[in-house]
Amino acid sequence: MSKVLNFPPLSYRYDFSVPNIVKIGLINDNAPNSSFVSEQHFFVRDEEIIGLFGSEIDSLHLDWIDLAIAVYVADRLSLRESVKNRNNWKRKFSIKIAVRNLEIWQNEDWQAELKNVLNYYTDDDWEFEFLSLESKDRLNSVNNKLPIPPAKTPRVALYSGGLDSFAGISQQFFNNEDENSFILVSGATNHRQDFQQRQQIKGLIEKYHSIEIIHQTIKFGFNWNNSEHPKEENSQRTRGFVFTTLGAVTALNAGSSILEIYENGIGAINLPYDNSQVGTMNSRGVNPLALLRMEKFIQKLINQDFQIKNLYLFNTKGEMCQHEAVQDLEEIIPLTFSCDGFPVQTAGKPQCGVCTSCLLRRLSLETTDLFVCDNGEQYLTDLTSKSSKASFAQLNNLRAMEWQYQIIKNCLGEKDAWQTLVIEFPILQTIFSELTAEKDFQIDDVQSKILLLYSRYCAEWENFSARLNNINSKRKAA
Repeated sequence: MSKVLNFPPLSYRYDFSVPNIVKIGLINDNAPNSSFVSEQHFFVRDEEIIGLFGSEIDSLHLDWIDLAIAVYVADRLSLRESVKNRNNWKRKFSIKIAVRNLEIWQNEDWQAELKNVLNYYTDDDWEFEFLSLESKDRLNSVNNKLPIPPAKTPRVALYSGGLDSFAGISQQFFNNEDENSFILVSGATNHRQDFQQRQQIKGLIEKYHSIEIIHQTIKFGFNWNNSEHPKEENSQRTRGFVFTTLGAVTALNAGSSILEIYENGIGAINLPYDNSQVGTMNSRGVNPLALLRMEKFIQKLINQDFQIKNLYLFNTKGEMCQHEAVQDLEEIIPLTFSCDGFPVQTAGKPQCGVCTSCLLRRLSLETTDLFVCDNGEQYLTDLTSKSSKASFAQLNNLRAMEWQYQIIKNCLGEKDAWQTLVIEFPILQTIFSELTAEKDFQIDDVQSKILLLYSRYCAEWENFSARLNNINSKRKAA
C-alpha cells in the first residue's frame, strides 16, 4: 500500500498597517520570522458607498470593507499548490491590519466567528493581528454625493452582470414595477466587467423607467507595477466574502436589513464534478451554507438582525431564463457574462465556452429557446456546434458535468432517492439540516424542492446539444 503524504499548508504573512499598501512575506520552517520581501499597492473605491444618502457611515463598516479587501488581496497573492495535489490545497495566513474600532476586532469570540466564515469560503486557516489605524489616508468622513434618499426603503441586491443576476432582477422589476426602489450593488475588478454591467443596467432602466433604480459600482483591485507583476492565485475563493460585504454594507446604510442574491440553485450549491474535488476546490461563493455563515458573522458584528436571501435557490438557470421578463429583454442577454475567465483576452471572444459556467449558461439559453441571443461567435470554443473540433482537454469540463449528471440521474431513479443522493453528495444533507434549522423551512418541503431541482436539471442536460455532439455521438461511434 502506498503511503499517503501529508504536507503542512503553505504559510503567508501580510501587513496591512498602511492603507492601500500590503507588505508581503512567506513563512517557512527555515525562516519562520522572515522579514517582508516585497510590497504591493491596491485600492477600493468605497467612497461610492460612504454617505450614499447623506448620513455618516459607521466606522465599523469601513473597517469591515478594509478587512474584506485585505483578505481578497492576500488570497490573490498567495499561490496554492496545484489543484491536483489534494494534500496541499490549504494555506495558512497571518494577517496584520489596522482598524478604527480596535476593541471590537480584538474580541476573541468575534474573531472565532470571522475565522469560521473565512475558513468555509476558502478552506484556509486565518490568523489576525489588529492594531489601531493612525493614518488619515483612508476614508473617515461623510460623502454627500447622493444626498437625496429614495422615496421608499429600497431593496438591495448584488448585481454581478452575469446571466443569473440579470434574469433575477428582470423578474423582480417585472413583478414589483409600482412597489419598490432598488439599489443594485456591483463589484468590479476590470474595465470590461464594469462597462457591461453599466450597459445592462442602462437597458433595464429604459425598460422599467417607473422604478427608482440606483446602480452602485465599487471598483477594487491592484495598482500593478507592470515590471513586477506577480503570479496570482486563480481560485479567488474570497470573492464571495468581498461581494457580500459590499452588498451588506450598502444595504445597512440604505436602511435595509436584507441583501438579495439571484443565483440558480445548481450553480449556488455547486456539487462536485468528479471524485477528486473536495472542500473549496468547488467554489462556495453563494452556497447556501456560506450565506448562512455570513449571516451569523454579520449579525454578530453589527449586533442586529440581517438576512441574505437567494430568491432562486430552488430554480435551475434555465427556469430563471424562462420568465417573460427575460424574454422581453433578450437584446441585453449578449451583454451578460458567465465565463470563469471573463474577459478572455481574445478580440471578440470574451468567454471560453468550455468551463462549467459557460456550459451551464449555454444549456440554460438553449433550454429556453433563447439560443438565438447566444451567438457562438463570442466563445473561443463553441461546443454546441456540430462542426466543433474541440480537443480532448477542452472537453474535460463537459465530461465532468456528464459524470455528475449520470450520478444524479441514477440516484433519482432509486426508491429512496433522497437517501441515495445524500450518500453520493453529503453536502446536500448538511444544506437540508441547516436550512430547516436556521430558516424554518419544512423538512419535507426542502427535500422535495432539492429533488425536483436536480430532476429538472437532469431533464435539461439530457438534451443539451453540446452533450449530444461531443459525448453521446462519440459513444455511438465507439
